[in-house]
Amino acid sequence: MHSIFAISVDFYPPVRYYTHAGAKTQVKNALHLNLKLKQQLRLSPQMIQSIGLLTLSNLDLLAHIEKELAENPLLESDEKGNTVEIDQNIMNDPDMPSYEWVDYLEDSSDLGMPRDNDKEDSKRRFIEGGIAEEKETLYDHLLGQLRMSLGDEKKIELGAKVLGFIDREGYLSMSSDLIALDLNEPREDVDSILDLIKTFDPPGVGGRDLREVLLLELAAYSPRQPLAERIVADHLDALSQKDHALIAATLNVGVDDVARSAAVIQTLEPFPGRAFDTTKVRYIVPDIRIDKKDGEWHVELIDDFLPALSISEKYSAMLKKSPGEDGGKFASEKLSSALALIYAIEQRRRTLYKTGKALIELQRDFFEHGPEHMKPLLLRDVAGAIGMSESTVSRVSNSKYVETSWGIFPVKFFFSVSVRSSSGTDSKQSVKEKLRRIIAEAPDSLSDEKLKAVLSERGIHIARRTVAKYRKELKILSSRDR
Repeated sequence: MHSIFAISVDFYPPVRYYTHAGAKTQVKNALHLNLKLKQQLRLSPQMIQSIGLLTLSNLDLLAHIEKELAENPLLESDEKGNTVEIDQNIMNDPDMPSYEWVDYLEDSSDLGMPRDNDKEDSKRRFIEGGIAEEKETLYDHLLGQLRMSLGDEKKIELGAKVLGFIDREGYLSMSSDLIALDLNEPREDVDSILDLIKTFDPPGVGGRDLREVLLLELAAYSPRQPLAERIVADHLDALSQKDHALIAATLNVGVDDVARSAAVIQTLEPFPGRAFDTTKVRYIVPDIRIDKKDGEWHVELIDDFLPALSISEKYSAMLKKSPGEDGGKFASEKLSSALALIYAIEQRRRTLYKTGKALIELQRDFFEHGPEHMKPLLLRDVAGAIGMSESTVSRVSNSKYVETSWGIFPVKFFFSVSVRSSSGTDSKQSVKEKLRRIIAEAPDSLSDEKLKAVLSERGIHIARRTVAKYRKELKILSSRDR
């Protein structure tokens, strides 16, 4: 970051006189030179690049490096590149150094990151295969069946519009009355299309709620299950509570018959569109590993699949021989760009390392005892520990993952606000983990009100709606649905 002192100069044309209606008018124009001194902060290109690389995950950084290797002839991937050791005591990194190309070329050492060639190919194949191939969407699947079922192009056009109201889970997102009003079509035509769609594959598609979805699936079930259909139609709430005795008494059937029908219902798909989910899946490749060795916690950067970078000897020789010619000028510019990239990558590594060390110090109870012992932690706490700004910590936390003995977590997982409790050290994440364990260990399905009471007994005082919010974030169903 540089301070810029700017000087502005204002020029005006000379004084002129004009005569209008017998009067002589002076236009006050003159030539003036005004100096204004102001200070501005500007980021150097190298610093902008360093900031940009901070936000990238390892996979995105790999793509960025490969792009630079393709565009910059002075940049090479060197399998023999040596590691720049991390100074564990360093807490403040220097600004971008001013490299002189002659000094650099005289030094045979290369900056960069090591790569084990035997491991690199297999890891690269794993990473490149991390994106799932695109599948047929639910909409396309249903549209194909619609075209085969209808011969009238106008009906097909209307059907295609109605399909737009079916969400990716297979549920109808709006009532037929509102669909007809929205499309400005007769209600009878919309209902006719919907009745046809409900006979399509996958079974259950087009249902308005869970009850209708399950009934549609049972209608296509072979052999038919009349008792299961009656249970879903009239006793779904009792089934969610696993109250087979109540259902048996109400329907005047045996408890064993109810249990067999319940087993059939459990095989049904509550989200019929799930098989056509086209969400792209990426494998998580952790950026940092934190583990305990010989009684001490250590930080390890997981970046050995990234190529080591060095400067091309061919172009280096050209630059030495003719630094002033066009080719030498081009090589000099590319050299500066290559060195800036190498430096920015190393800055990123150092910042990641220091962030990992700060997490060990500030969240030691988590690493020792697990997620229930997560402490409240803010960006400014880590920023103060590593001697950097909160914005830098925020960038380095973006899209980064940490491998621990308790699992793989996003770096942002370790930042959590405090929750009102008797200990005063409970974080939102620790409360959610305790809530998860209470629900898992409870013999009966506890309501949100009862969960609130259990947490209160343990010294954690939060509202019932907060319990419901945390439960939903944990993707745990309500007590009735559990």
